[in-house]
Amino acid sequence: MVNAAFEQASDAMIITDAAEKIVRVNRKFTSLTGYEAEEVLGQTPAILRSGKNDPKLFTNVWNAINTTGQWQGEIWNRKKNGRLFVAELTISAIINHHSKASYYLGVYRDITAAKEEQLKKQQQETREAHTFLLNRPAFFQHLSEFCASCGKPANGQGALLLMNLDHFRDINDLYGVSAGDDVLYEAARRLRKSLRDSDIIGRLDGDEFAVIIQGLASESDIAKVTDKILERLTAPYDLGNRKHVTVSCSIGLAPLNGKACQSDTLLRQASQAMRDAKRKGGGKWRRASVEAETESV
Repeated sequence: MVNAAFEQASDAMIITDAAEKIVRVNRKFTSLTGYEAEEVLGQTPAILRSGKNDPKLFTNVWNAINTTGQWQGEIWNRKKNGRLFVAELTISAIINHHSKASYYLGVYRDITAAKEEQLKKQQQETREAHTFLLNRPAFFQHLSEFCASCGKPANGQGALLLMNLDHFRDINDLYGVSAGDDVLYEAARRLRKSLRDSDIIGRLDGDEFAVIIQGLASESDIAKVTDKILERLTAPYDLGNRKHVTVSCSIGLAPLNGKACQSDTLLRQASQAMRDAKRKGGGKWRRASVEAETESV
């Protein structure tokens, strides 16, 4: 009866010996991971490791098992075909009459679909629908968190960039709203391409975008990044049917030099610098600092 329950369980199950060598798996394990029993017997569960888990995870797992006899949590794993999955894993020690763990039972419940749905919902709540950039509330939340930690030396140099496409309304008037949407989508794509994964990009309103840059070595590095953004945003946009438009862009930069800051102050400084750039004719960027006011040419 026990054997039948093990084989017919709805969750993937695995039994290892005290040395963590796999001695048995059930049918659901094969269905979930793609590994036949003979492929994993004698191996350790490390065959499923994905490389995506916190390096401290497995130390914490064994600390819990050695202390309480059990551990439960979420873990990323990799199937035989290389695809990742998320499982709710419960590991229980099977204690012998010498009060030692002779075997370990692992039960994997696949929660990948639920995790994907949760991520999709989070993205819908925090992402702007057209460009898939952070929406205004989500970006401001990141900005507040950024300002709370910007005094830490490890964060290096940082800045808030506010940018606005100059005379964007003319595109809508001349070519239609659909063409304007295409330009906004392409502008968002160019921003992502210009920046690192660690940089934070948002669309605040209409044709206004914002970026949080952090962890750069110097103010000159920030200037180089801003120059690159400006160059890419002002390159011609292809509207199809052999139509191309060139859109200039005004950028306001509020620098952070490892000092504590407030998000409201930072926004005000960047906004003022952006307006200064527009008053100078657009197509350039301005630094908020009066002492080091800079514009690209």
